[in-house]
Amino acid sequence: MPAVNLIEQHGTLTNGTLVDEPNVLVSSLTITPTRTKKEYKGASATKALRFTDPRISFAFSGTVQAVSGLTDQHPGTAIVSLANFASARHGFDPDDGVIVYEDPSETENGEDPTQLSFTAVQYPFVA
Repeated sequence: MPAVNLIEQHGTLTNGTLVDEPNVLVSSLTITPTRTKKEYKGASATKALRFTDPRISFAFSGTVQAVSGLTDQHPGTAIVSLANFASARHGFDPDDGVIVYEDPSETENGEDPTQLSFTAVQYPFVA
């Protein structure tokens, strides 16, 4: 057994709350809250800004456990819930609007299980 520590840490860090989704072993998740920005320029500089159309995106990558639900969903369909969006994040509430399954991409090879990437986008004002 090595005499050195595997990890040396100083200070307090917050651990992420990444959890697996149904039928997907989640290896990474990128969360991106955004709005559309409009700039209003005067003669020499930006004088006003307007941010509209809020949304939050969850870009997942992971290993497929079973071909069902999120792993076999058609692009553009609604997602009822996400384990990684069970409570509010960046001011977005998971109970608002609709969450849409977008941009699925599968990677396969002869040795490993299927790898899946997809994005779930919440549109909070869509009823």
